Order: sequence, then structure tokens, then C-alpha cells
Amino acid sequence: MSETIGNPDQSKIIFRNDDGNGVVELLTAIQMPSGCMVRSTISVGTQEDSKLDHDVCFIPNVKIVEDVNGGHKLVPLFEAPKKEDSK
Repeated sequence: MSETIGNPDQSKIIFRNDDGNGVVELLTAIQMPSGCMVRSTISVGTQEDSKLDHDVCFIPNVKIVEDVNGGHKLVPLFEAPKKEDSK
């Protein structure tokens, strides 16, 4: 029996790659007020015999925006102030 708790749409796919030889790389992110929580997952092997590696980190001052191929990307939350030309 499958059960979902919470909002699964909070997590956005930043990048997904399946090399066709049993290696799948997945990078997902959840937007937070001051940045993003990012999870990297690498799966190696078949469904019957696979190994998973997960890493999670918080990246401050970024936000999630739509990107090409149905994916998303992280961009700065605030634009850096422009430097005035000094002559």
C-alpha cells in the first residue's frame, strides 16, 4: 500500500540523468525562505540489486526557477548591487 504524507510537489527536479547502464543521478531542491535544501541521489545497479548514495545540503540565498527540458535551476535570491564606474 502506498501512502503520501505532506506535499510532494514541494520538491523540484533540478537535474536527472539516466545513463542507460544502471546509473541514475538525481538532484532535487525544496524552496525555503532564505535558500534551498538540496538533495543529490545516485543510484547504481538494477532494481533488484541497487546501491543508493544521498547527500543533503542547504544553499543560502538562492531560489528555484524553471529551466529547459522540464527541469529547474537555482539562481541568486537577491541581485548583487551593481558597481558604479569610477573614472
